[in-house]
Parts: sequence; C-alpha cells; structure tokens
Amino acid sequence: MGADGATAGQGRGGEGAPLRAIAILVAAVAGFLGLIAAVVFGLGDRSTFVSPPEAVVEDLVRAAECRRYPQAMKYFTADARERMSPDSIAEATRRLESRVGRIEDVRGEPGWMAGDDAQAFALIRTKQGDDVRLAMRLRREKGEWRVMGLEGLAPE
Repeated sequence: MGADGATAGQGRGGEGAPLRAIAILVAAVAGFLGLIAAVVFGLGDRSTFVSPPEAVVEDLVRAAECRRYPQAMKYFTADARERMSPDSIAEATRRLESRVGRIEDVRGEPGWMAGDDAQAFALIRTKQGDDVRLAMRLRREKGEWRVMGLEGLAPE
C-alpha cells in the first residue's frame, strides 16, 4: 500500500505541471505586450496605432473629391477649423479642380516627421490622366495627425 500511495502522489504532482506552464506562458505574453505598450506610448506613438500623416492627407482629399465637405473638417486642426467651414473646403476643392482637372484618384505619400510636425503628400490622378502632387503640413493634436490648413489643398 505504501508503494501505491507513493505512485498515486506522483500522479497528482504531475497534474499541476501543465497548469503551471500555461500560467507562465500567459504571464510571458502579458509581459511582452506590456513592454510593447510602454515603448510605443512612452516614446510617443506617431504612426503605429494612429493614422500616419499620409493616410490623413489621403482621407482629406478623398472626402473633398467625393464632396463630403462637412466630414472633411475632422482632418483639420482645431485652429484651422475655427478659421474655415465646409464651404471654404468646397471653394478650395473647386479652385484645385479648375487648375488641375477633376480628381479621379488620390494616394497619400509620406514626407517628413519632426516631433509633432509633419508633411505628407497627396498624389492626385486627374480624369485627364495627369498626376499632381500636393504638399500638406500636419500637426499632432491630441495624439492624432491633423492638417494645418487649406493651403496645401489649393495652393496659389
């Protein structure tokens, strides 16, 4: 009976090993995710969990191209929104299209980033098949990239 008891005791001790291994794995994954979060947020995320400047520029021009001027307002900084309205975006879009032709497609291209300032480009393909490249300045506001004004949309 003593030998049987020892054997039975060993079986119970082995049952906890898989649970311990799972707990260690879960702790390791949680630690790794915590480390990634600390690095990303501690260093100031500028394009990992937020739209990068080129995506913001592309979305802005696409909204303007589709005549969704009120929705386009969200891509501008708070200061720019105070100085403008959906009508001013419509006017800037009309000026741009009168100069280059009707917008067929748009693609954002990266420029530079320095701290909370950036520049990105909107590569516009017109209905006539021409490519036009617009430069737009952006500023990081409340963790998100925003276009600083209409100047890039309809340069003189």
